[in-house]
Amino acid sequence: QIDILKEAGINDIIIVTGYKKELFEKFKSENISIVYNPFYKKTNVLGSFWFAKEYINEPFVFIHADTFFEPKILKKILSLGNNLAVEFKDCNEEEMKVKVEGEKIKSISKELTDSDGEFIGIAKFDDYKSIKKVVEDLIEEHSNSFFEKVIAKLINDGKEFKAVNIGNAIWEEIDFKEDYENLKKRVNLG
Repeated sequence: QIDILKEAGINDIIIVTGYKKELFEKFKSENISIVYNPFYKKTNVLGSFWFAKEYINEPFVFIHADTFFEPKILKKILSLGNNLAVEFKDCNEEEMKVKVEGEKIKSISKELTDSDGEFIGIAKFDDYKSIKKVVEDLIEEHSNSFFEKVIAKLINDGKEFKAVNIGNAIWEEIDFKEDYENLKKRVNLG
């Protein structure tokens, strides 16, 4: 992910750690900040984002740390606006589903029963001030929630988020060894 970000010209990087935080210290540099979430066992991505929010003072790219993706996905979302990378497909119960009209995301939740595709955990946000404000509003009640709760709240408040179709680009969320083995079958990981 760091190499892909740098290749796209993104050099200021924040890594939020929790479990095995010491393994990430080797990445720390002038342009890479390591932020520790001491509550990682009790929080989800929303809680981790809360610890990084003070570093974010301009449009930013958001990536789930456990997601492998082809560089062309990042290139697709870097246009103006709030852009979420979406794989348009039938979704299962565990996936973060989106409902889309035209290019606009109308709703986002794992609980959606009628969806158009899956948000793959890669986004670019121009509206960073609104995002930080909603994170602060939601953190006490929803620290163990997904970051997508922030997006859902902003959609309800009238903010626009674009669904960027990743087409046939390869990506994989790596939660289990089987996920990694599946990915290795699709790409050469050297």
